[in-house]
Amino acid sequence: MRGKTSRDIIDALNVPLWRKSLDKIPLFPSVPDMLAALVQSGLTVAVVSSDSESNARRALGTAASLPGYFACGAALFGKARKFKQVMKAAGILATATLAIGDEVRDAAAAKAAGIDFAGVA
Repeated sequence: MRGKTSRDIIDALNVPLWRKSLDKIPLFPSVPDMLAALVQSGLTVAVVSSDSESNARRALGTAASLPGYFACGAALFGKARKFKQVMKAAGILATATLAIGDEVRDAAAAKAAGIDFAGVA
């Protein structure tokens, strides 16, 4: 499987294309404070997810009002388009954007959208 993309591997192994339910994954306790600090420092914060916006907002809880933009419901391999939509809506250039994600697909989508990427464990 070396050299194959995540999409190629999923196809080759016949892995079902299911989605995580974001609202069932608890936030790390420091996330609301981190998001608030980012917004207070003048940065634009957006949520791009393959899950629904309602689930993303539910997962964020009291911090759901902090992101200025939500682009949710992306197909498993459709996040690049969502990144571009958010940048256009926010009036932010790709060179001033950082995507933070937890999957190889997130990194691939950021690359396809021409933006930098930071991964989390």
